[in-house]
Amino acid sequence: MRKNIITLVALTLSFGAFAQIGTGFGTKKPSPAAILEVKSENKGVLIPRIELKDLNTFGLAADTKDEGMLIYNSTEVKDASNVVTIGIGFYYWTNKPTGGQWEKVTSQSVVNNLVDRITVIESTTGSGETGGGTVVYIPGEDGKPGKLVIIDKTNGSSEIPLDEILLGNETETFFKVVEVEEEVDNVKKTFKKLHYFGEEAISKWILKDPKNNKREDAQTKMTVTDDKVAVIDISSVVSSNFERIVEDNKKVISETINKLDGSVSIKDAGDGKGYYFEVKKLDAAGDPLPSEIIYFNSMETKTSFVKTIGDAATAIEKDAKVAPTEAELKAKGSVVYKFLGEEKDAAGNPIPYYINATSDFLEIVKNNETIQKEITKVVNTGGGTDPGTPEPVDPTKPDPNSYGNVYYGDVNKDGNPILYTVNDGKTYAIDISQNILNEITNNQDIIEKLKEQTTVVVKDGEGAVNTGEVINGFQVKKLVTKVTVEDTTYGYDSTFKTAIPVGDSFARLLKATVLKGGVDGQLVADSATEVVFDKGAKTLKFSFGVGEMYTPVFNGDYDVILEFISTEAAPTK
Repeated sequence: MRKNIITLVALTLSFGAFAQIGTGFGTKKPSPAAILEVKSENKGVLIPRIELKDLNTFGLAADTKDEGMLIYNSTEVKDASNVVTIGIGFYYWTNKPTGGQWEKVTSQSVVNNLVDRITVIESTTGSGETGGGTVVYIPGEDGKPGKLVIIDKTNGSSEIPLDEILLGNETETFFKVVEVEEEVDNVKKTFKKLHYFGEEAISKWILKDPKNNKREDAQTKMTVTDDKVAVIDISSVVSSNFERIVEDNKKVISETINKLDGSVSIKDAGDGKGYYFEVKKLDAAGDPLPSEIIYFNSMETKTSFVKTIGDAATAIEKDAKVAPTEAELKAKGSVVYKFLGEEKDAAGNPIPYYINATSDFLEIVKNNETIQKEITKVVNTGGGTDPGTPEPVDPTKPDPNSYGNVYYGDVNKDGNPILYTVNDGKTYAIDISQNILNEITNNQDIIEKLKEQTTVVVKDGEGAVNTGEVINGFQVKKLVTKVTVEDTTYGYDSTFKTAIPVGDSFARLLKATVLKGGVDGQLVADSATEVVFDKGAKTLKFSFGVGEMYTPVFNGDYDVILEFISTEAAPTK
């Protein structure tokens, strides 16, 4: 049942989103005032049946507490006295200022039951001269407190002063700070702890010895060991609120830290050409002491680097401070890095170091034989297979028979030139079919070009065209046309004015997509029901929707895209 309800709601919402009109079940033209209209001669609507446990708990999925949510409570709930607290029936959720709750939808039977209960109450308590002494609670209005009244025999009422009654029974609670001894790390230490003597603790102390324990003596005679005396852990409160305490007392904390033994001050005493910091210890008043200055700059290292070039016999160091020439910097493709370290010249400016990536790379390629061989191997690598090999070489994998240059010619003297390569005096034919297949599969530019050449173009007024798909041996076609929705009563409908010409190749409708007319028209429906094909007239008629659930759209012109199985058999290979 739950699955069916979810499916029904999802369908309803999706159609409502397309149509922007109400959805009809069993009616093609739902009322303009209804988001959903259901018509049936012998069926009803089942509201979800839920077992309520508590009228003050929403209890449904996601706990959204939506105002007006409707359910049917299927299970009766009774209290310990066998009194029904939650009856069977319809309930709706309401969010009151005092808290949300489920309200029962009242029926005549519920009203009759209440009348019967009032009759029983009157016969029990009496009314008029037979009554008197009945206490009634009158709720307050607009958030005001209610009151208790007592009704006499003449139906007169007197308010019961609750405040005076409560004050007469109110106890006097108090706090005590008591020193306690506890062992911390095998050392006994004394701590001050705050204890709360509440109403429950005082009452239990009095009941323990009513003759000797008097309320007025509680503060002097009660001890922290008495039952229900609570210990207030100040440390945990401070711990949980430490960030707030620090934030609210920044100035006091800062002044206190400055006066702690060992505190220091940091000052930039540089000459403007660089940073020079003085670190001084603070005295008890928080002022810097003239002695014990720590100069961090004296401990600072100076970063530098040199360039080393090997010539097989020795390693030659070259000065990395030599700047490249203007011509070297401007040369096309030139890449030069400049590094500024801590070392400074006489004027106080950082001394630069240079890494000429271009000249260094050329130096490596020119003089390193290992790298030269690797480059030569990459440049000369081709692809080929021995003609006697049954399978061509996979171009996506390393080829153990890769050789040098590739040639094109009639090596077999049969009038058919081929691609080939030569290695150790032997000629090897090159099969490029796998290379072509690899390009078609992995080269995005080629893929896009193939798509462009094979794209199916469908235009309004040019009839149905083949999509390239085949279902059960028959061609699938696509058609674009226009329809008009025109209803003079409601201004909307679930079908269109005239049938759609589809030609004599139509067999079975696959999909109907309806767009609002015009270049900017958006989707309004994407399903069809009650499909009728007139073979004689070669026209198609249908309604918007699924089954007997219709999706009406406003009057106007619409573009319809039809996809259908045709009567044309697909060509056999």
